[in-house]
Amino acid sequence: MPGDCESCASVRCAQLRGIEAVLADGTVVSHLAGLVKDNTGYDYPSLLAGSEGTLAVVTQARLRLVPRLRDTVTALVGLSGLDELHSLAHQAVREVPSLVSAEFFTSTGLEILVTHAGLVPPLARPAQAYLLLEASGPGALDSLADVIGDREAAVGESAADRGRLWAYRERHPEAAGFLGTPIKLDVSVPAAQWVRLASEATAVVTAVDAGAEVITFGHVADGNVHVNIVPAKAADGRHENALFSFVASLGGSISAEHGIGALKAPWLPLARSETEHALFARIRYALDPSGTLNPNVLPRYQAGSAR
Repeated sequence: MPGDCESCASVRCAQLRGIEAVLADGTVVSHLAGLVKDNTGYDYPSLLAGSEGTLAVVTQARLRLVPRLRDTVTALVGLSGLDELHSLAHQAVREVPSLVSAEFFTSTGLEILVTHAGLVPPLARPAQAYLLLEASGPGALDSLADVIGDREAAVGESAADRGRLWAYRERHPEAAGFLGTPIKLDVSVPAAQWVRLASEATAVVTAVDAGAEVITFGHVADGNVHVNIVPAKAADGRHENALFSFVASLGGSISAEHGIGALKAPWLPLARSETEHALFARIRYALDPSGTLNPNVLPRYQAGSAR
């Protein structure tokens, strides 16, 4: 999605500028000044907003807005595989100053969408992997052209053409649903391990369920891959255990964007130490000693465990 490349990380981190929230005992806390720099104590707006509803109920938020992009160009490039795709994406991050998106999907998901969703193949020749790049501002088209070189690509400059190209990526969350009831996982790894994750995720899953269908797509430059699985065997945790263990072995996260909640809690020890578990529990107990707020989320951190 727009804004998911590495070069935009500082923008994303600064978008929450303040919150008002209600604590478990009814106390209202508010820090909505919205200053760019404010180092006057704990950064509790980020803590509360990222707590999955376990520490407070957010009632107001002050956000940093960014200007609407102008002169935007979208390019969808067909590539021989994920190694070439990863290399091209990072070349774009380095050489296209106005890059705002670097997204990927593979032929597996595309074929499902062509068959079941009525999309037509985006390029004259099929590819194994597809990289969607978007840039904005003066010179965006030339910058993207220089990076893409002589590779086959579809380019859109109008809103309609860009929307048509984005549809190939944005409709991927639907793809697994055409085949069955999916397990949707969202993981990330260090940039140097992204190719291994994206390339080997299918083999890791099918090692525990040979008939499973696996669709991967997502973001390239920030190490994030969405892994959607349509199981053939019972959805009893074997698929999550296989993939999450693999991700942990690569130094990654079992939840890049969507939180832990109740469903991923059994695998949290793969990503967080016992010391961190204890810290989370102490923070939760300090703000909600009776365990009132969202009690079924992050069960390892139930307030009483901090006593």
